[in-house]
Amino acid sequence: MCLFKNPKRVYFITAVIYSVLTALIAVYNIFFSEAVTVIYILIAPLFLLIPVVYTKLFKIPPQYIFDAKLLIFIFLAYNMGICLRLYHLVPVYDIFAHGLSGIVFARIGVCIYLMIVNDKPNAARGKWIMTLFGLFFCSFTAVVWEIGEFVLSKLAGTDPQWVKATGVSDTMEDMIVCIIGAIIYCVVLGICLKRNKKTAVKYLTDGIM
Repeated sequence: MCLFKNPKRVYFITAVIYSVLTALIAVYNIFFSEAVTVIYILIAPLFLLIPVVYTKLFKIPPQYIFDAKLLIFIFLAYNMGICLRLYHLVPVYDIFAHGLSGIVFARIGVCIYLMIVNDKPNAARGKWIMTLFGLFFCSFTAVVWEIGEFVLSKLAGTDPQWVKATGVSDTMEDMIVCIIGAIIYCVVLGICLKRNKKTAVKYLTDGIM
């Protein structure tokens, strides 16, 4: 329990574990996988710069718990899913990752809203706008994600969207599962806000609200 009383330490430990596991995946890909996966995993360390970028962009102090959770998600979705090709090797992993991404990106959307308004939306209307912002942010991110996969397939000659096998079905399923994840998060957040569950709301917004 003491560990979580020091958010900076939580993020530091998460970042170290992320870096070590990324290095191990890189070694594995170099010796046992395709050349393109080596390129993918070399991009992974750049994700450690995300906290630096957004804190300077929004001019806010570090959000260590938020950053730690985001790094865990990136590892599961990118390092494991793309670099280790679990999306292809374990089909159900694709559904898991996109469902999780819906929850994560809706959560990020809510946190971004709070950072932009730089205040806690106390009015009922403001709280619902915040919740809807999280849902719409996730929907937008799901589209950008699929566009990114499409561009990646053209540049690298891979088929992350399974177009040859499924046509557009895989792309649509990914977006639908992602949005379902976002809806689940937003409904839970909305219920907690309505019932004034302060501890739950604090957890769902990573302490920003």
